[in-house]
Amino acid sequence: MHFMATKVLKMHLSTEVTIPSKVTTIGSEAFCLCHYLTEVTLPASVKYKITYKLEGGKQQKAAAKTYTTDKDCMLPTPTRDGYSFSGGEKNVPHTANIKQTGKTLTIKKGSTGAVSFTATWIKK
Repeated sequence: MHFMATKVLKMHLSTEVTIPSKVTTIGSEAFCLCHYLTEVTLPASVKYKITYKLEGGKQQKAAAKTYTTDKDCMLPTPTRDGYSFSGGEKNVPHTANIKQTGKTLTIKKGSTGAVSFTATWIKK
């Protein structure tokens, strides 16, 4: 969701604005007429989607389907009979900070944007 100041006449007299929790971007012109604005409150935490492409593997039921901006999110290692997990390909926005330690992926606190991971396998 993109935040735009649609009620400009009302907002330009305001001193405070609270951004709704579903907002993920704020337009560069959103507050251009808000001459008295002294404070903008951002949501404490925003939730983003995680997509897994397991290529024949299985993910633990407890695997996160979303992550939030306010904490790290460690992704469990998937399994596949007759194969060893060798990591994965990440399709992530430049605003997401993904740390890989061995075969474990962690979406770091402060990351933003939906992410997708495709598992890669080595036959045993």
